[in-house]
Amino acid sequence: MSQESLIDEKSSADDEVGSAESVGAPDLGAGEGWKGWARLGAVVAGLVVLSLVGFVGVVGAVVVLLSLVMLHEAGHLWAAKAVGVDVEEFYVGFGPVIWARRTKNGLKTGLKAFPLGGYVKISGMSKSEVVEDESRSYRGVSKWRQIIVAFGGPFANFAIAGLVLMALFTFTGQHRPSLYVGQTVPGMGARAVGILPGDRIVSVDGKHVTSFDQAHALWQGSTTARIGVVRGKQTHYYTIKETKQSGAWLIGIQAADEHVHVSALSAARLSVTSVGRIISAGVGSLAHVGTGVGNLFASFGSGHHAKVVNSQRVMGPVGIVEIGNSAAKSGVVAVAGLVASYSVFLGVFNLLPILPLDGGRILLSMVEGIASAVRGRRVSVPERWQTAMAVVVVAVLLGLGLVAMAADILHPVANPF
Repeated sequence: MSQESLIDEKSSADDEVGSAESVGAPDLGAGEGWKGWARLGAVVAGLVVLSLVGFVGVVGAVVVLLSLVMLHEAGHLWAAKAVGVDVEEFYVGFGPVIWARRTKNGLKTGLKAFPLGGYVKISGMSKSEVVEDESRSYRGVSKWRQIIVAFGGPFANFAIAGLVLMALFTFTGQHRPSLYVGQTVPGMGARAVGILPGDRIVSVDGKHVTSFDQAHALWQGSTTARIGVVRGKQTHYYTIKETKQSGAWLIGIQAADEHVHVSALSAARLSVTSVGRIISAGVGSLAHVGTGVGNLFASFGSGHHAKVVNSQRVMGPVGIVEIGNSAAKSGVVAVAGLVASYSVFLGVFNLLPILPLDGGRILLSMVEGIASAVRGRRVSVPERWQTAMAVVVVAVLLGLGLVAMAADILHPVANPF
């Protein structure tokens, strides 16, 4: 859930964000409705103007990022509705409300002045909050329901990434390594024995192969491999001495890519495995977040080291948007891959077990549930402790965000596309 929805609504954090009424929300009646529409129109017109003057890629990147955050919050909303928890408000952005409406079921929704994310107010997130129906509040439902609500946001991000990649695979097919040799690596066995670009691998150690992945698996684990390749109309066999690097045995062949069309079912399967790989990569990057933060500050130095670590630092919003702009210029495939990666990372980041992030809420529900079961009575972590942790974490994240933004402007990361 957003930082706004997780910090005690009665705490000082609420003074900054506020509910719709406390920040001057427009009357949702007919008398003031036109003003809200006018303010919304002004925001849309501003984006259109930016697009017309040459910032199409930047505007697109910003819209995509905000959409991912908004859909993350929508995931919490849908999860809450699914398990019977009331949702009172759902806004895009934070700050003063510029446009709002009330749905038939009483949900207030709209757009706030600073569209830098999303905000969902779930009934009973604070233990001191007055609610209409305790049994339908977050604090009034079982711990497993609370966990579902908290996990709804990250799950939405993973699902979005899967749908984007599934559409990409369905309409553009898949690029994968073929059995044809693209090039050989200098100083390694394949080039030394005479394997040439354009050769087609047909066997490894006497076993017929039908894919590069199969061939690669067969030559792993031994110091030599006998490779059969077709060149023209003749088949040639070479015994290659392998080189061990980082625990893997290499023969120095880089496969040429091939493009294949895939069915909708195969696209779905590929999207699931791809999301799994991106999640794994995201977890790995978070495991080295300390190094990334260190490199962030080191990038402000001078000399060769500063230039090297600049590409390995934590990136701020300006850098993220700029990479999105570069991806937009590279084509649909680059954009789709980047959107999926951003969406997955947003989900993974929010699962960190610290308040006010979703992972912190999940951990809190688990701790309270286990403690309640052990003691035979309801146990709750004091709300002041939760708020204190949330305030500290938000302050640290905002501080790092500002430093990263400065680094993005002063020392831009090289275009990966």
